[in-house]
Amino acid sequence: MAALSVQVPYPVFYDRDGQPIDNGNIYIGEANLDPVTNPIQVYYDEALTLTASQPLVTSGGYIYRNGTPTQLYVDATDFSITVNDSKNLLVYNFPTATGIGVGAASIEYDPPFTGALTSGYTVADKLLQTVSVKDFGAVGDGVTDDTAAVQAAIDAANAVYFPSGTYLLTAAITGGDKSLSLMGDGIGVTVLLWSQVGGFDLSFNDTLQKLTINNMSLQAGLASAGTAISAIWPLVSSSTFPSTVMENIEIIPADATTHYWDNGIILENAWNGKIDNVLVRGKNNSVDMDQAIALYGRSNDFIISNVFIYFSKEAVSTGATTEGTLWSNSKVIYVNYGGVFSGSTSAPGLTVRDVHISSFIAGVITNNKPQTCISGCLFYKRAESTVSWVGIQYSAGSDDTVTTDNCFVEEGGATGATVAIVMVAGARHLVSNNVGQNMDTLVEAQASASDYSITHNRRVNGTNTVLASGTGVNIITNNEPVDAVTTFTANATTPSVLNSPSNFFNTANSSATTITNFADGYTGQTISVLANDANTTVQNNADISLQGAVNFVMTSGAILTLRRDPGLWREVARRTG
Repeated sequence: MAALSVQVPYPVFYDRDGQPIDNGNIYIGEANLDPVTNPIQVYYDEALTLTASQPLVTSGGYIYRNGTPTQLYVDATDFSITVNDSKNLLVYNFPTATGIGVGAASIEYDPPFTGALTSGYTVADKLLQTVSVKDFGAVGDGVTDDTAAVQAAIDAANAVYFPSGTYLLTAAITGGDKSLSLMGDGIGVTVLLWSQVGGFDLSFNDTLQKLTINNMSLQAGLASAGTAISAIWPLVSSSTFPSTVMENIEIIPADATTHYWDNGIILENAWNGKIDNVLVRGKNNSVDMDQAIALYGRSNDFIISNVFIYFSKEAVSTGATTEGTLWSNSKVIYVNYGGVFSGSTSAPGLTVRDVHISSFIAGVITNNKPQTCISGCLFYKRAESTVSWVGIQYSAGSDDTVTTDNCFVEEGGATGATVAIVMVAGARHLVSNNVGQNMDTLVEAQASASDYSITHNRRVNGTNTVLASGTGVNIITNNEPVDAVTTFTANATTPSVLNSPSNFFNTANSSATTITNFADGYTGQTISVLANDANTTVQNNADISLQGAVNFVMTSGAILTLRRDPGLWREVARRTG
């Protein structure tokens, strides 16, 4: 036996606009059959003694008996219902019903929008469009183990909603082979807490399958809790489709003094993805967490913005073949390395801008990353650092770089050597308008670097503004303060003017020496030569054009200034002594 109402005193019948039906006709019949032609007996009482005739007629949505709204009963567990309006036109029908609880698949969903799909579109279809983990039994009280329920939800649906609450998890949540969207109610509002090694461990078999995660906190409830988010896509040579968007996420320890994630986010072959407004935090005052954000494989054309990273060995890392990374508007505190962009093959297109990095060992290191631009960043050597530190380092294969408008500071108390910008290797570096405070060296170009321009950089305190020993056409001008005047090799007839930090040169000739040319100069270079001896003559010839076309026999203290025009050094000015 089943009653037609268990939630309210009397059953109420509404039309599709939610209004009670007047003069509606209600038919009740056998389950899965038309109740108009297959009626069953309906009763007004639970004892099944007072029979009712069909169709049952409504008034204000109710069925009345003797002027009073009444209950309805049938001697069956399952039955069918058809509801018609006053013109006996169908309003809705339930092919199978059990009491008042009707399955959502049996109810047509009528969206209140013009042109909306209605035929065959049920409430169950609507509910399936976004699945809640609570649909699968998750509690979210921080005590109940919700692992099975969360896993079941992800296995069943593409879009999974985590309502506010703390979901205790005891294993990694896996998934893949389909696009997946994981949504919470907000950072600190929806919390996923792993008490055992866990995180999201996701794998996709097609680059068109997307991953979206937003509005939630992922907490590590133990030391060395694994990787918070790990996702891998198949390797493809090119893609213009975005793989993932991660926004408004917090990856933190539940207890910052003892707990931590081993890694925050690790992605492989994630083309055209975006990580935005994400906090990754390790254990307090430690670098126990390895990598906060790491991109491997062909994770190309990826945007990382507005991230906050605290307490890790490496804040942002990319692998051998990852190209086109843009990292911007971020803050990194208490790390060994801010950015490690390295690979075994040439992977161009790195941009780092407006990022604050406070590190122990290095700010940004690149290897095989040509076409790199680093600008507008603030680099700190932490006061606790006792080792050698570099702000930006370009290593082998890092060609065609631009480093501009950055600031480098060594905090008080730090020890060990400090270099703001060093070109270990690579060609065609442009370094300009950078400022360094308390740097041992502001800009260093080592022997394997070539064809660089170092201009308009400023050192505050520290020791060296520019140290340069590379090859090629190297332009070094307008850097302050000037460290020293370069001394020519004694008795050289074609002394080199390459890599001088100031373009000021002294002679130191111990015997009569005639200079016939200045080697390694570039067009537009202006040099000044001070005679620190009485043994130097500069010859007027096809390579050097002097005033009056006459050799300049320099007395001690004489100064000669020349400009390099195309193919020729031309005298600009002289002082005779």
